[in-house]
Amino acid sequence: MEKKVLLIGGGGTIGTYVAKELLEKGCYVDIICLEDYASDNEKLRYIKESVTPEFLEEFLSDKYYQGILDFVHRDLPEDYIRYHMLIAPKTDHEIFFSSIRAIADEQHPITEEAPLILDLIDEGTFTDKEFIDKDFYAQTKARGERYLRQVSRYKNWTIIRPMINSSEKRLDVVLHTFNQVIELAKAGETIYEPDICRDKVAGLEWAGNTGKMIANLLFKEECMGETYMLSTGHRMTWGDVADVYTELLGAKFEWVPVEEYCAKTGKGGFPIMYDRNFDRSVDNTKLLKATGLKAEDFVPFKEGIRMELKKLGAI
Repeated sequence: MEKKVLLIGGGGTIGTYVAKELLEKGCYVDIICLEDYASDNEKLRYIKESVTPEFLEEFLSDKYYQGILDFVHRDLPEDYIRYHMLIAPKTDHEIFFSSIRAIADEQHPITEEAPLILDLIDEGTFTDKEFIDKDFYAQTKARGERYLRQVSRYKNWTIIRPMINSSEKRLDVVLHTFNQVIELAKAGETIYEPDICRDKVAGLEWAGNTGKMIANLLFKEECMGETYMLSTGHRMTWGDVADVYTELLGAKFEWVPVEEYCAKTGKGGFPIMYDRNFDRSVDNTKLLKATGLKAEDFVPFKEGIRMELKKLGAI
């Protein structure tokens, strides 16, 4: 392809795999990140910087990319808008990262038309005042989506809604994340999880599959102005996910009432009640049609996790 792509904040869980897929397609990839990475690929360049509007404006002043993906979450919608106005004129295709966490528990399986929590707030049917006042993730992602659809004069964007993604950088079971499951398993400690989530379909994917989805949405004119759920379409519950770590790591899980879980772990709050406790089964028909991918193109979740644990030396 020899197209040029910029990943802003792309040194993390998903960005690493997006870069891998794009390089395999022949693209040149620049990654702005905080990590100390060195590249041995002439088509891959790392720029270690904290991305501010001032830095980005200067960086892009003499550059143009066929694709720009901004992985950085910003708590306030107006902050995102400022970055969008710098990015959109400097690319053929901007990818906006929304999130599964923006979606309400109203449609099963979830499609791109599913109501967002923000929609229910505006209707007056979602009334948790603490969430409304304090949530700076789900609502901001939804407001970013609305801005692009309703306000922005640019139409060269695609909205994607990733699941929680697992890689060597973060391994999630409900709210246990990063290397916590590995550390607890190695110590022989019981890992407590909330029983209300055990049989809920997990909004979780292996990051290698998500990177493939994103790379295959890029550069397609028919994908601009569209929204896509980034899911392999699995129906794994959180209980199934825990079983993967039990099999691969020998981890010991115990599912307890949510009050006990909060007391034992210090975890809980909005992510439990308004995400992990929701049924996150997804209809990925639109994604498969747009990308040309098929179910057999994806690595099974357990095999993806096995690869990540091997990288970490955990198995």
